[in-house]
Amino acid sequence: MTTPIRSNPVDHCLLCGCATRVPIYTETRDLYVRVNAPERWNLVRCTSCGFVYLDPQPIPEDIGKAYENYFTHQVNSETQHPPKRQSIVRILLDRTALSPLRHQQRLINRMYLESLRPGKLLDVGCGNGRFLAEMRDLGWEVQGVEVDAQAAEAARQVFGIPVFIGDLEHASFHENSFDVVTLNHVIEHVYDPIKLLSECRRVLRPEGMLVVTTPNIRGLGLWFFGRAWAGLDAPRHLYVFSRRTLRVCIGKPDSILTNCGQRPHGPEFSSVSALDSGAICVRNEKHNGSSWAKSPIGSF
Repeated sequence: MTTPIRSNPVDHCLLCGCATRVPIYTETRDLYVRVNAPERWNLVRCTSCGFVYLDPQPIPEDIGKAYENYFTHQVNSETQHPPKRQSIVRILLDRTALSPLRHQQRLINRMYLESLRPGKLLDVGCGNGRFLAEMRDLGWEVQGVEVDAQAAEAARQVFGIPVFIGDLEHASFHENSFDVVTLNHVIEHVYDPIKLLSECRRVLRPEGMLVVTTPNIRGLGLWFFGRAWAGLDAPRHLYVFSRRTLRVCIGKPDSILTNCGQRPHGPEFSSVSALDSGAICVRNEKHNGSSWAKSPIGSF
């Protein structure tokens, strides 16, 4: 019999502190890992700021049960031995009208870093290390952080990636350590995304870049699939962001928002069209004071 996940109610919105919320979906179950589990989850929207979050939320001591056999932490034969040659079909696709779509997918897979000069890269929530291995091949000096010990060990053993097992705060990296910090579908999983983003800022070098990808609550995925949309993924996704609420979350460490919607100086980024995901690029501006400059890469 599946052991239930214990949970606690959420009494106020993380972003604005408002205690009033309206339900989006109630009695939602785990559709991917614990399909026969007894617990049910509610997705609610803050009536003040519009932030969407899970209520109740799993207690930290039990959240690991929701990640047993979770797909992002698995290592299969394809992961261990990626193909060296392109297939004829892939070559033909690259020469057809689908080529722009493949280019966009490559940008997403490489977290929009292709046009940057390689430097020191930290991937928070690196999973099995496949992304960092690819970026290392492109010339980056890489470091991972991963709370799942099994996934971290796979990254170390299969790809030789240096990985700290635990959360970013306890990794105790020196200030100004990294040129780029990436969070690829991670921020929606953490209990305190504001605290996580603050630590990301601390370890970034002046003019460093933070790239975040996360499901888009205002995208077409929710409209098409409703409560079956993978972007909800209860109970692992504790929060589901829009472009605006992610901006607020990023601005919280300084309690101000500046330069919203402007592209940072430096590389230009292509717009991303996706059903369920977007990205936001943040260039650190510690040398200019306490503000962040935020630039959306995708449509939230």
